[in-house]
Amino acid sequence: MDGAPEKQQENATWLVTEFVLVGFSNLPHLRYTLFGLFFLTYLVTLSGNITIITIIQVDRTLHTPMYRFLAVLSLSETSYTLVTIPNMLAHLLMESQAISIPGCRAQMFFFLGLGCSQCFLLTLMGYDRYVAICHPLRYSVIMRPTVCLRLGALVFCSGFSVASIETSMIFSSPFCGSNRVEHFFCDIAPVLKLSCSKSAGISLAIFFLSVLVVLVSFLLVLLSYAFIVAAILRIPSAAGRRKAFSTCAAHLTVVIVHFGCASIIYLRPESGARPEQDRLVAVFYTVVTPLLNPVVYTLRNKEVRVALRRTLGRSRGGVAPTALNEIGSSMRQLAVAETHHEVHEDSAASSFGPCVFDFAVMHRSLQCRRSPADGATSPAKRGRAGRGSADRESEGCFLIVLRGEEHPGASAIPWGTG
Repeated sequence: MDGAPEKQQENATWLVTEFVLVGFSNLPHLRYTLFGLFFLTYLVTLSGNITIITIIQVDRTLHTPMYRFLAVLSLSETSYTLVTIPNMLAHLLMESQAISIPGCRAQMFFFLGLGCSQCFLLTLMGYDRYVAICHPLRYSVIMRPTVCLRLGALVFCSGFSVASIETSMIFSSPFCGSNRVEHFFCDIAPVLKLSCSKSAGISLAIFFLSVLVVLVSFLLVLLSYAFIVAAILRIPSAAGRRKAFSTCAAHLTVVIVHFGCASIIYLRPESGARPEQDRLVAVFYTVVTPLLNPVVYTLRNKEVRVALRRTLGRSRGGVAPTALNEIGSSMRQLAVAETHHEVHEDSAASSFGPCVFDFAVMHRSLQCRRSPADGATSPAKRGRAGRGSADRESEGCFLIVLRGEEHPGASAIPWGTG
């Protein structure tokens, strides 16, 4: 029959050389509807993630570890959808649902590698929030660019190492009997069912790795947030607590959805598997969850929304950032903005977690003058400068003084400050 997978008979056992992805073939009347729905969702997901990556790249105020990790997460989500959705869309329009065994193996490797890397990356983002909130004075030192680069490389190396081990175990033995994969892509459980060996050892090893990746990563995120909540509760003002929680809300939403779906699929006994239910959950975490990332991080994150408006304004010929924006950028680079404190014009003292900050912001509408050691001109010479000097004086000069001191409760934080 045309399009049927080739098989080879050896010792009365059919060895499968090609798989057939069942997908949504049981819903032929909804084929074009599903294609339109998934295609539109995919376009929105791609445009949203690409927008986030572009904004973080072009806006200097977002050049912090938190937003760098968000850009990496958006890139990972984009790659994650490229592995499964285009193939699913093609099969919705084609009669043949066949996929070769090497093609199935490659799809599974990249799907698992990117999925595991996202688990580790969300854990790393949780640690970044912990450092920013519980150790803000040391944030720029702990999360310096070289450390972030190494941690990011470790995340993806670990994720693809786990994927390589699992894929090698699943495809280590031939496949026989049925060639129908009860899914719309090559996932672990439906492909493992077709293996000739039916080894309980392989299933147990894969389950152990899944627990290691999903459950341990999730517990580490919860541990980070336990320390974050303890630090936030020390903030005396309700407004300060609200602002601190808002910095974590988007990340926590993505964590719950991502780890929730992964737990339903990969942390359960094999006997509880139902193909129809699995496909429904898989649609959610391969189509809906990647869409959730740009929506949550743009609608709930004020800094990303402001950066988006600023970027669009610049592209339309808007004015350049003001001096106050430049100062805000510098303060964010020092991780001061991570604390989200209110800074008053004369002085303000506010508490954040285990640390206390005193900010004094003074504005002088005078020309910035250097000390005599730096070759500053005398007042008489400056007086002779005439109107040009007066014009320069009107530009103003901002002086920001930051003074931080340890709070007596800092020792209550279990993780040492080094």
